[in-house]
Parts: sequence; C-alpha cells; structure tokens
Amino acid sequence: MAKEGVPSWLVKRYMKLWSKFKDKSFSFEDAKSTLKEDGKFISVVLSEMKKEGWLSLELDPEDARKRLYKLNSLEEVMKKTAEKAIGIFKTDSKEASSTQINVVMGGTIHGDVKNIKNSEDNKN
Repeated sequence: MAKEGVPSWLVKRYMKLWSKFKDKSFSFEDAKSTLKEDGKFISVVLSEMKKEGWLSLELDPEDARKRLYKLNSLEEVMKKTAEKAIGIFKTDSKEASSTQINVVMGGTIHGDVKNIKNSEDNKN
C-alpha cells in the first residue's frame, strides 16, 4: 500500500523547528532541546524530514563527528507536500497528467491539473 501524505506529527515538529531556527543551521542537541523529545525519537524525526526533502545536513566544520541540520524553506516544504499529495491521484494508462502547483506563503495551495490525451487517442 502506498504511503498517502505526510504524518501530522512530522509537520508539527517541522513547524516547531522552523519557528525557532528558520534558515539557520542547528545541531542534534538544539533539535532535542527545542522539541523536548527523547534522543531516539529526534533521530527518527530528522531522518523522516530528510526523506521528505524538508532538511539537509552537513558535517560540523569544527567537529566532523557532528552533523548540522538546516531546514528547507516553508514555501519549498509546502510545495513538495502538495506535489506528493497530488501524485497520489493516478491517471489511467492512456492519459498523461500535467500538474502545476503555486504556493502562497499565507498557506494557500493552488493547483491546476490538466489531462492530455495520449497520441493514440488523438488519432481516433
């Protein structure tokens, strides 16, 4: 069964981190103290955010054993989430789908989906 959307617990934690750090780098310990969660769960949260494309990581220049995390912009995260949600709706094999998504920072997502008939259908 395909995964349908992003879990609300992940969105909630992204928003907490975003409200504190925005586009600034932060450490694992910073995330742990901000979210006030167990270290094992923080690992899961950061890993899931990375899988979703919501954050990037790099090695700490002062200590290569540590990682620094940086959240992608709220607009970028909203766009990726909307694209994933629209991707859930499949078209049948004879149609190709062209999707355009516009994200307004106020939280509104506008989508325009156009179905384009396959060239075989156009011959008939």
